[in-house]
Amino acid sequence: MRLAVAALLFAAYALPLFWPPTTAPLRADAGLLERLYPGVPALWTGLRLLSLAASLALLAGFLTREPFLACAAAAAPAANRTLRLAALFVAAALLVVAPFAGGFGAGGQLVYLAALALPALLLALPAGTRATPTATPAATWRGWIAPLAVVAAWLAFCLARDVGSPRTMDVVDGWRAIVAVHAHVARGGSVLADLLDLDLPGLGAHAMAFLGVPLFQATGTTPTIPAMQTMQLAWIALTGVGIAALARALVDRRAAAVAVAAFLFAPCTRFYGMLPGPFVVGPLYVVAI
Repeated sequence: MRLAVAALLFAAYALPLFWPPTTAPLRADAGLLERLYPGVPALWTGLRLLSLAASLALLAGFLTREPFLACAAAAAPAANRTLRLAALFVAAALLVVAPFAGGFGAGGQLVYLAALALPALLLALPAGTRATPTATPAATWRGWIAPLAVVAAWLAFCLARDVGSPRTMDVVDGWRAIVAVHAHVARGGSVLADLLDLDLPGLGAHAMAFLGVPLFQATGTTPTIPAMQTMQLAWIALTGVGIAALARALVDRRAAAVAVAAFLFAPCTRFYGMLPGPFVVGPLYVVAI
C-alpha cells in the first residue's frame, strides 16, 4: 500500500510537467513559489513539490539502514596487471595525440572522443579473482528494473511531447547554439578546437559533440532541430542511468529509482532536452567523473 501511494504521489509530481498550466503573469508582490518558476501558478508548483516530498518520505522507509557512502571497496574486484598497463598505454597515447586532435576530420574526432573512455573502462573490468559476490545476477538485474523503467518512461514522454515542439520557440537566446551547429557543419569546424560561437570567446565547441555535430559531418547529414533534440535526450537519459548507478553504489540499490526520477522529472532537466545547447554538459560531466 505504501508503494502504491508513493507511486501515485510521484505521478502527481512528474506527469504535470508534460501538460503545463496556462502562463500566469508575474505580480509585483509575488511570493517565493511564484518567483521560483516565473509565469507558472504558485499552486501548481507547490502541489508538485509537496507530492515529491511525500513520495520520497514514503519510499525512504524501504531503504536499508546502512551508513551513507556505504561502498564495499574491499570486496570490489581489482583490475589485473595487464589491464592496468593497457589503460596506462591508452591514456599516454591520448595525451600524445591531444595537441593534434583538433585537426582530425569528423571520423577521427568521433574515434578520439570515444577513446577517452577506454582507460576507465579497462580499469573497471574485473580481474575475476578477488571479487566476493554479494548478490545473485538475477537479484542484480531485478534491482535495475525500476530505475531503467523510470528512464524509459521519461524518454518516451519527451520523445512524444518535446521533439519538434513549438514550445522551443519560447527560449530565444538558446537558438544561438542551433545556429552555431549549422554554421559549424557548413564550415567543417572541429568540436575539439573551435568555439561554440565565434561571438562567445571561452566557450568551446566540445558541447556540440553531444548535439551530434561530428556524426552530422561524418555522414553528410543536414542537422535538424528534432535530430539534435533526440541526440540530447539520449545523453540526458544516459546521465540518468549514471545517477542510478551512483545511487546504487553510494546509498542503496532501492534509492536508484528515486534518484534518477528526481533528476529526470525536474523542470530544468526537461528544458535541457527540449532546447538543443550546451546545458546537458554540466550534469553529464559531473556524473561521468
